[in-house]
Amino acid sequence: MKKSVIALAVAMTMPVAQAETTITGSVMAKYYFSAELSAGQNERVADGLDVDSDLDISNTALLSNGMTTTASFDVGNEGNSGEISLQGDFGVLTVGSNLDYDSPMQFSDIAEVVGDPKKTITGPDGDDDVEANAIHYAGTFADGMLGIELQRNAVTDAAGLSLQNTIPNEGAAQDAATMVGVKAKLTDSLVIGYGYAKFKTVANHAYAYGVTYNMGDLDVSYGQGSNTDDTDIDGVLGVKYTFDQWSIKYTYDSAANVDAVDDTNGSGKNALSLTYTGDTGLSATLVYDQDEDGSESSEIDMELTYVTGDLTMKVSHEHDSSNDASFAYHMGNAELELARDDSKDNTTLMYKVSF
Repeated sequence: MKKSVIALAVAMTMPVAQAETTITGSVMAKYYFSAELSAGQNERVADGLDVDSDLDISNTALLSNGMTTTASFDVGNEGNSGEISLQGDFGVLTVGSNLDYDSPMQFSDIAEVVGDPKKTITGPDGDDDVEANAIHYAGTFADGMLGIELQRNAVTDAAGLSLQNTIPNEGAAQDAATMVGVKAKLTDSLVIGYGYAKFKTVANHAYAYGVTYNMGDLDVSYGQGSNTDDTDIDGVLGVKYTFDQWSIKYTYDSAANVDAVDDTNGSGKNALSLTYTGDTGLSATLVYDQDEDGSESSEIDMELTYVTGDLTMKVSHEHDSSNDASFAYHMGNAELELARDDSKDNTTLMYKVSF
């Protein structure tokens, strides 16, 4: 690992044939008409105005040896954030902060077995993905038939894993972790994937594997795995059929999703989803999730989206009986949105300008 870092540092000092610097950012003002406090969440509890800004600087350079290097950081967090990468025929090597915490596991998860870890403390508008200070490698071989991702998460006091097998609180210490993800296309129809994660302070490891097979309009997938608490995932079976503008998918989940950092409830379930994507800007999704053992009530989620010109309208009904709606108007680099989040009792008006 040390050799990789040294090699990357040396490559960054090589003569540059061509370089380009890009500055991007945004300023957002959001007014909360009302809000509700939720336990463990960093959420607004009264009417008020939030103003947030972001400014990023990125430099991409073509080196004299034909490789490409990129360096970027978030202005205002220069001491705590940054990312450098080196890209060539060998793949892409990236070192930095705020990298996707379990990218190799997600990359190899072709059967929807792996969960998506979230921070336990989030902003007012929803869950945030867990991030890591890490070294990450991604490469493809055999004309794209084989893909590999490797990642080493460093020990840090930034937001990340605590020393226990739980999703971390903001500011909790992050455990060192090594992850591997492999995805292979054996034929035009058959793909297999395998992901592995091992943590320094956790006795057991987590893994997940899956296989998918495509038969024209029909896709079939199956996956299994194990959590870091040594509980097995018996199997996740998915069957999806697509016809015209419709798709229907059945999923049998014999246990909760494998997740390298999340707990699971171990309840089996059947799920059926129906999706429509029209040519006129209308799309709709209906999901029925039935608990197999009956220990939890069945769940129904619905979402309807309509896009016409620069206007996007969305309404949804969640299984917790909350109803959400949003109206967004896009004006090039500017966006105006009125939204209602029933689950958090939030109504917001947001104006954002990006550059």
